This record gives sequence, structure tokens and C-alpha cells, in this order.
Amino acid sequence: MQYDGYRLTDIEVDNRSSGQYEYDANGNMVYEGYDGSNHGYNILNRLDSICYENSSGGGSMRAIYSSSGEKLAMQTRGDNGGMTTYYRGEFTYVRPDGATEEMLYQVHHPEGIVSKTDQGYTYNYFKTDHLGNVRVLLAAVPIEFSRGSDITFINDPTVHLGFGDFIRQGRQMEVLQVNE
Repeated sequence: MQYDGYRLTDIEVDNRSSGQYEYDANGNMVYEGYDGSNHGYNILNRLDSICYENSSGGGSMRAIYSSSGEKLAMQTRGDNGGMTTYYRGEFTYVRPDGATEEMLYQVHHPEGIVSKTDQGYTYNYFKTDHLGNVRVLLAAVPIEFSRGSDITFINDPTVHLGFGDFIRQGRQMEVLQVNE
């Protein structure tokens, strides 16, 4: 990697240059040589457009901000179509090109997010460190309980959780398991 002060100017991958990087007077990257994208900024110095063209196709992204700088929407276009994402407070909506209605995509809450999946909505909780940095993402997968289900708690150090062992106060977190 080559730098000019704090600005990245070139990256070498497998002994070949990936391209140059260019910046405007405010220090914003306006051209990224690695993927050939051009970046544009608005009067508030916020990224408002990205256009790229590469061997797999091309595309663009355009952000829409309020006068106070709050992101209101983002429009993306590519070879496979595009979509518009709307940000309304804690709620995120998406509308694919050609659709007439927006669909709820995410809800942000203090402990994490609720995301739309093919099966419905998944609750994702963030476990943070003392500085507020997210260290673990816990996904609460919907479980259907039926009459007569035997519910047990596993508190066995030999059991490995899918996202890696989550340690709480020196012990592995108890995991709820449903035995059908």
C-alpha cells in the first residue's frame, strides 16, 4: 500500500497495482481504482453518489438527504434492476423497481434490529463491550412450540453454539432447546 500523508494512493495485489485513488480538496475519495468507482459528495460533504463499471457489469447508488444531513433514502441501480431504500426514524423500508408499495425491511431498537427474512422477521440482538462496540450478534430464530414439547436447558461446556461460544461471567450462556 502506498500513502500520501493519510491518503491511500495505491494498493498492490499479487505484485500488480490495483489502480490509483483520487481525492477532492476536502479529503473525500472521488475515484477508487480498485473497483473503478467514482464517488460524488453533496454540499454538506456527505457521500451522495457512487457509479462503477467493471467486468461483471455496472451500477450506481444515489443517497438523498434532508437539509439537516439526515439520510432519507438511497436508490441503487445495477444490471439486475434496482431498489429504493427509505429511512424513517427507526424503520427501514424497501421498494424494488416496479413495485407499487414499500415493504418494511428493518426496525432498529436499543438492543439490536428486527430484520425481514423469507420466513417472517428475525430478532437480532447486539451484545456490546463496555465501549458500546458490537461483539456478538444473537439471532432469535422463531421456534414453534406444540403441546407436549419437552423443554430443557443446556448448561454444558461441551456444547458449542453456532455463533461461537458466548461467555458470560466465565460460564457458557444457557441455551433453550426444544425436544419434539
